[in-house]
Amino acid sequence: MVTGEGDTGHGFGKVEMDYIIQANKDLHLFETDIEYYGPSNSRNAIIEASLLWDYKEIPFVIRQGDYSASEVSRIQSAMEEFHQHTCVRFVQRNGQEDYLYIQRLDGCYAWIGQKHEGAQDVILGDGYCLEKGAIIHELMHAVGFWHEHQRPDRDDWVNILWDNIIDDKKGDFEKHAESGVSTLGLPYDYSSIMHYGSRSHSKNGQPTIEALFPTNGLMGQSDGLSSGDIEKINTLYSCGNQKWRTDGLCGPRFPAPGATPGECNPHGKFPCCSANGYCGSGTDFCDCPGCVDFTTELGCPTVVLYGSTTVQVSKMTSFTMTGATHEGRPVYFSSATCDFLYYYKGDRNLEWWVGPEVGNNYGSVYVRDSHIYADEIIGTFFLWDDQWIENSDVKIACSDDAPAGVVVPQSVSDTTDDCVRVSLHGDATYQPSRMTTYTRTSQTSGGRPVYVSDWDSRDFLFFFDDYNQWWVGNTIGQNFGFAYVNDCAMTPDQIRSQWQLWGGGQWQYVPSVHATCVGTA
Repeated sequence: MVTGEGDTGHGFGKVEMDYIIQANKDLHLFETDIEYYGPSNSRNAIIEASLLWDYKEIPFVIRQGDYSASEVSRIQSAMEEFHQHTCVRFVQRNGQEDYLYIQRLDGCYAWIGQKHEGAQDVILGDGYCLEKGAIIHELMHAVGFWHEHQRPDRDDWVNILWDNIIDDKKGDFEKHAESGVSTLGLPYDYSSIMHYGSRSHSKNGQPTIEALFPTNGLMGQSDGLSSGDIEKINTLYSCGNQKWRTDGLCGPRFPAPGATPGECNPHGKFPCCSANGYCGSGTDFCDCPGCVDFTTELGCPTVVLYGSTTVQVSKMTSFTMTGATHEGRPVYFSSATCDFLYYYKGDRNLEWWVGPEVGNNYGSVYVRDSHIYADEIIGTFFLWDDQWIENSDVKIACSDDAPAGVVVPQSVSDTTDDCVRVSLHGDATYQPSRMTTYTRTSQTSGGRPVYVSDWDSRDFLFFFDDYNQWWVGNTIGQNFGFAYVNDCAMTPDQIRSQWQLWGGGQWQYVPSVHATCVGTA
């Protein structure tokens, strides 16, 4: 096999992509062998995390009757190369919703990563498309990789000879933008099975790609996964940091390669670890009492949304884990805005939302991303202002890791507070008689305790849920009184927003006023 940059004495050698190009010459596909209909500016050299396959397992079905026994064996042999060198596994479909549907049509092409729409095609047609190298190449697309020569750093490694490229194929040589792209921090790989040959799409037989460094005559190849390909797969899928096992066992007695104790897969149907070391679907369904849900022990407990924006400014605040989950991800809550931060899969939306209710795509901020924890989100945020506004300046981070200068307001959602007496104190210029202690009663308002003033039993401290406000007033359940604050805290001592007091014929902001706990049960 000759795959060099020029004539090495053996003539013009073809590599994997040259055969695939020939097989697909009459098909209208994105970048020669990719079935993709998204915007060209959204493509990535390495796919975003939301398109990685769950559990590192890729279910597949080979359409019955399409291939002979020897051809099926060749497909399985290509899959086995992944099994031998990586933690990615191709498994026969057993009811999984998303899977590869391998069938014999014209050409050879595949989708990139997990499409999240049920069956997704991997087309392996006649001729060279059924050679092992071609099969591995298309499976690499399905695993999550684009072509090597389009990496954002490719100009440091190769020179594209545009004058030699067929005019309508020049788009196949455009490099990917750095935005949203990951090279995984790994070197450029001339020998990758995903690399074009030196004369791919040549209109005159002359090179279209020229190496800037010696390649030992290699540029692309047809043998199988290169050592660089293997390293990239193992990096993309965190093969060296596997925190859960494949046998359903967990806990201190059953360590995983990358974690002690072994955890339960937070992506899977059985995220909870029981006391005797079996993964289950929840504390009510484990096969023994005393379940431990490792998903609640991972991830940052408080995250902060921040960035430069003129819309939805109030949403640039902190959100704290509530202990609840939705769609396999933690639910977060902001007591400052009464909003939840939650994951919504819906009809394959795969989005995190900021909104007043969990479980829908109705809110004020969203981001297309399917990471397990909010502090892992890397997608671009959209903010509502009579239309969705894309804002790449808005980011999310663990509150402990927020950049210097970002104010991290506290966001508390603990509903088990044992405080029974609170003190409202601060500047007493306005409403001095209300700057006193309040004792919790047996009454509730808006799902929060009601407190009575120790100074004047006619004054109550209560929550008014129509407007998400805490009030000091004479009538429980009405937004009428002497002091109030816009805050969703479950108890007054958790309030972090600024109080307003009535005085001088108008509402006055008084930053020094705070409610603190002065007595516990």
